[in-house]
Amino acid sequence: MNILKKYSGTLLLPFLLLAFAQQSLGAGDVCISSAGYTPPSYTAADILNPTTSPPSGFLAQYPVLAAQVASGNFSALFTTFHTDWYNETLERGLLELATIRGILDARNLKHMYLGAYTGNLDASTAASICGPETATARTADGRCNKLSDPLAGSVGTRLGRNVSTFYTLVNGQPVKIVDAETTTLMSPNPRDVSLAVLKRRSQAQEVPFLNLWATAWTQFMIHDWFDHGPSDNSRPISIPLGPKDPFRLESGQTQIVVGSTPADSSRLPSEASLPKSFNNYVTHWWDGSQLYGSDAATADRLRSHQGGKLALDQNGRLPINAQGFGDSGFSRNWWLGLEMLHTLFAQEHNSIADMLATNYPSMSDQELYDKARLINAALMAKIHTLEWTPGILPNKTLDVGMNANWYGLQKFVPDPVQKYILGLYAQGAIAAGALPASVINPVIYGIVGGNVDDKGVSFSMTEEFAAIYRMHPLTPDKLALRTANGTFLNNIAAVDSTNAGARTIMNANPFDGLAVSFGLQHPGQLVLRNYPKWMTELVTPAGKIDLAAIDLLRDRERGLPRYNMFRRLTNLPPVPSIDALTDDATLRKALKDVYPGGIEQVDLFVGVMAESFRPTCYGFSETLFQTFILMASRRLQADRFYTNDYRPGVYTQQGLDWVANNNFKSVLIRHIPSIAHTLENVQNAFKPWDDTPPTSP
Repeated sequence: MNILKKYSGTLLLPFLLLAFAQQSLGAGDVCISSAGYTPPSYTAADILNPTTSPPSGFLAQYPVLAAQVASGNFSALFTTFHTDWYNETLERGLLELATIRGILDARNLKHMYLGAYTGNLDASTAASICGPETATARTADGRCNKLSDPLAGSVGTRLGRNVSTFYTLVNGQPVKIVDAETTTLMSPNPRDVSLAVLKRRSQAQEVPFLNLWATAWTQFMIHDWFDHGPSDNSRPISIPLGPKDPFRLESGQTQIVVGSTPADSSRLPSEASLPKSFNNYVTHWWDGSQLYGSDAATADRLRSHQGGKLALDQNGRLPINAQGFGDSGFSRNWWLGLEMLHTLFAQEHNSIADMLATNYPSMSDQELYDKARLINAALMAKIHTLEWTPGILPNKTLDVGMNANWYGLQKFVPDPVQKYILGLYAQGAIAAGALPASVINPVIYGIVGGNVDDKGVSFSMTEEFAAIYRMHPLTPDKLALRTANGTFLNNIAAVDSTNAGARTIMNANPFDGLAVSFGLQHPGQLVLRNYPKWMTELVTPAGKIDLAAIDLLRDRERGLPRYNMFRRLTNLPPVPSIDALTDDATLRKALKDVYPGGIEQVDLFVGVMAESFRPTCYGFSETLFQTFILMASRRLQADRFYTNDYRPGVYTQQGLDWVANNNFKSVLIRHIPSIAHTLENVQNAFKPWDDTPPTSP
């Protein structure tokens, strides 16, 4: 009960308002249209009232379920083998989410260093790294965010893990259950799996409640968070091609050859008990490193060194790199969507720098740059939390919950007197020992601007988080280009928008037309047989490759558990069979054919794409959501620049106001003002700009 009491309240943070929101908005009325909706409002007593006996309000009720689960009764959280919080009564559903998150916080944050410090530093070295300049500014390489563990979250350090344990006991002896696969790396052949159940057959299955900006944004964020680095071609891995494989029939190609994931050269002999580890080639923090770079040389190259600004050409576009497309902090896997987003947020950085220079004319170029970066990164984090997330998961209750994650419950208590009473109730509950301040304060006032809390585990992105963000099916096979008024022009192959093709398209088309094109086109659903066809037959100098097959290979190579083991290790019941995984009879047969070992052999990526049991209006599966809910708040709460140092003395008051008063829509309009009329009735710019009514995929 102590562990659950410590952590279970933390899930209340992003989801505390879910039950109230469903009650206010009406049963079944849960999808959000492009025009948004009217959020609920509450009194203090709706949330917490410690003056009654027993205490009343939602926050007073969660220990009951926590105690039930602590006693070993996990059946309270599941219907058969999957969660059912979205089918429960309002309060019960929220309590189940709170408890699930509490268990994850307590069991599923694993550091991949055995020493006291990230990077296995000694104490004297750790104490010498952070100078006074790191107190109020992010560093290029991510060092010194956590001053007591200066390498935490920095580039080149290991990705952590989100499994509950690395071992099981066999005959009383510990045996690794989480480690890189070796003998089963080709079992079954990942290319065969791709052809059978991943590759898109014809037209994409589309998400009706999203637009293509959401696809581009997903990759934009991923490049900020994690990257395993360029493949190590000195250690090749071969995927054999069967006799009837299309590649073999076309050209006689017999295998797909890819380099291994770069090895972690920092491993010590004393760390042999850990699973195989891999390093992050970008900073782990939510710091905009995809735009600014993860090393000092890159950051310096991208600056104008005047007025704190980034370098842009005379047309406000990114400088062109040696490969013929936009030069930015992270520019691998480049395409038109990234060219546009990197351009927009480089322009946004410069607008912020201008605002700061106007308000603080004595600031140096370095000060303007540092603070503009802080503000721009925070705006990106806010957009992802409050717009992209409710966009891909357009459930009204989730939207309210994510707003509570950022602002706290106080946002939804409009009456100033009631808001004051809520504060008194919260402090009364803390004083009475009903709930600790570490739970109450973030819930009432939000994570952002509160106290940093990494749950006692230094922050890092994780292998599991990287794996669940494999969202290639969002990408279309063709891009539909339009004019600014929405008139269709022509289709172009998505592959032609990659690398230098991105700048070619940008130069040939007005920015407003490209923006509207992305606003009107739908992305693909995160389901089986929807992996972009062009990504499964990419041409390279060494022959054709299949990214879907390589995705499966990478998960196995990096020690990601297979689907059912992943569920067990993230505290979900295993799915009993392939028949129970999906409602689609055709897919069930294909899965059984390609996975003769049954459900326990199914890869993680395949399993999460196959799941038919999904919360209402959710764009992805419940298994994926398990890791999502663990890491969504952690990215904010473990970062001092979103917690203790999210304050005027670091950001400036004008900087905090900039974050508070802007969103993705305002960024688009500021830099592409001609589309303002198009977005007039669109509240969330990741939703279709033609206001297509949303339905569950």
